[in-house]
Amino acid sequence: MTRMVPVLIAPVLFVLSGCMMLTPDSAFPTTMIETNRIVNDDALTAQEKRVQLRDLGLSDDAIDALLRDDSTGNQGGGDLRTAFDKITSGGFDELTPDEIQTYADEASQVDAAIDLSFRDEVARLIANLFMDEGISNATALGAFLDDPMNVALLPQDVQADDLRALFIDFDPNTVLERLP
Repeated sequence: MTRMVPVLIAPVLFVLSGCMMLTPDSAFPTTMIETNRIVNDDALTAQEKRVQLRDLGLSDDAIDALLRDDSTGNQGGGDLRTAFDKITSGGFDELTPDEIQTYADEASQVDAAIDLSFRDEVARLIANLFMDEGISNATALGAFLDDPMNVALLPQDVQADDLRALFIDFDPNTVLERLP
């Protein structure tokens, strides 16, 4: 019984201390309201949303979850500029799946020979392949794909011809005018 007294008294003291009723706006932290505003702003690109959400202090994992419905914003972020910079400077193994998807989408827009649109899972597999195999540039990717044993071990959804077309044969400078 003596243990129950503090449990019963605490709510009464809380009410008597002058607590105000929560209004709809005060029921959620400002960060939550601001987060929803950013996520639902159709005028922002996925990368712009990532930057603003990161400025609120959210982690990349939280941002990926919030942008889960945006296929080029839910796996590490990036845009055509960040993809281009990594591709042209030997950073294939640093590409995020979002950058791979964005780069493939843009390449398909400017070159009729490329008709690629990677799903989230495929872009993740490609990013993992580059990272796991230490593939940092087109030359390293070419050497990797020239070995039939490597090609045979590619994940089922990753096609050697697609990798060759996008990351070896396609000239990244073709997208220069489309860079943000």
